[in-house]
Amino acid sequence: PAARLPAAVEYRLATMDGSRGRMGRILPLLPELLRWADAVIAAGSPAFYRQLGDAIRAERVILARGFAQALLPATFLCGYGACLACVADVAGGRRRVCLRGPVFDLVDIVNN
Repeated sequence: PAARLPAAVEYRLATMDGSRGRMGRILPLLPELLRWADAVIAAGSPAFYRQLGDAIRAERVILARGFAQALLPATFLCGYGACLACVADVAGGRRRVCLRGPVFDLVDIVNN
């Protein structure tokens, strides 16, 4: 929950229906936010992660490892990686999200 974040963390939220945070997409806010952000933590779809990577490259020239982290949604059936239900394609190959994630560096998600 955002309330548990340290005061130094600036948090931005957007939902399509406006039920929480800003109504609409967060992408239009990114150019301004990326100019001063120390880090990005994101949750969204694979298409959103590609757009986020493009926005970071446009504002910061490169998408540096360690700058942006993203949550990969997955189905967790066994929680041990044995069933392979949570496998996702990331740079370097297929990874079991329940063992290696669910948070991955954005570089690994968009460069797969």
